[in-house]
Amino acid sequence: MAKYIILFLALAFGFSSCATILNGRKERVDIITPVPARAVVGQDTFHFSDSRIRLRVDRSEQPLVVKLLAGDFANEYHVFSRNSFAYWLNLYANYGLGMIVDFNSPRRYSYPRRVYLNPLDGRSNYTLWQPPLHDQEFTFRIEIPYINLFHLRPDFEPNIRASGGFWGLAIGLDYYHQPQQFLSLNLGAQTNFIVPVPAVVDIQQEYEVMRSESVSFTNNHWLGRFTVGYGLSFSNYTWEFRSPAFGSPIPPTRRPAERATLAIGLEMPVHFYTGDHFYFKFLYRPSFWRFSRIRPVGYEHLVSLGFGWDIFFR
Repeated sequence: MAKYIILFLALAFGFSSCATILNGRKERVDIITPVPARAVVGQDTFHFSDSRIRLRVDRSEQPLVVKLLAGDFANEYHVFSRNSFAYWLNLYANYGLGMIVDFNSPRRYSYPRRVYLNPLDGRSNYTLWQPPLHDQEFTFRIEIPYINLFHLRPDFEPNIRASGGFWGLAIGLDYYHQPQQFLSLNLGAQTNFIVPVPAVVDIQQEYEVMRSESVSFTNNHWLGRFTVGYGLSFSNYTWEFRSPAFGSPIPPTRRPAERATLAIGLEMPVHFYTGDHFYFKFLYRPSFWRFSRIRPVGYEHLVSLGFGWDIFFR
């Protein structure tokens, strides 16, 4: 029995060290500055192209030393390493046994993928994120509102109708009227589709369908990795009650119905950027005035969680 335990441990240590297997000896690091500059790393000198250089550096526990030269300014930066994702993956893949193998390996470590340096600020600090400084430029965006929560007050319905579901599509056009502030025009549609993946669904019972189509205009501010917006929206909310198909074993309790209402309200989007283009989005859209003779004033809202991409062009 003891020899099988020894064999198991030998296999675990020899073949389950994630960082040693998955991480190469070198890794990519992008150095980004707002001005033209030269970077000295070790014995090599690099010239920036479009304010960015891409380095291939050795993994190490020691900080990556970068000397940045811009005109008469020169700063030295120490970019610290950290435990890589592959090193922590040992906890899942082999209950942490691979960490013993990776412990003294330089492949255990990883530097940040992007490092933002400004040699003109007189400091030797670096940041891992910097909002894009686009002035007098346009951005096209495409979004997937993935999770949608509806709170509606359809005409001729005595109760509030609330439901949640998945999927939608939105596009937008942004204009940067200041380097960290932009106006946004958006067209979007959201649904309460009942499954989180595209699929054909055969429902054998009564159910509600909710959807929204909207046009909105917002002003947005950069706050670190976040953008926070505020503005107005014009929405068309639709609520449907659908009965099962003829022959279903469950008899319907009421006739099918459909109600649609136009509404004016606010639009409050929040974006969290994981990189230069990809982001996650939270949207809160409350509506207060409805184009309805039955109930012209009434609170409704849509809350949506999704993701999207930016495409910058001049």
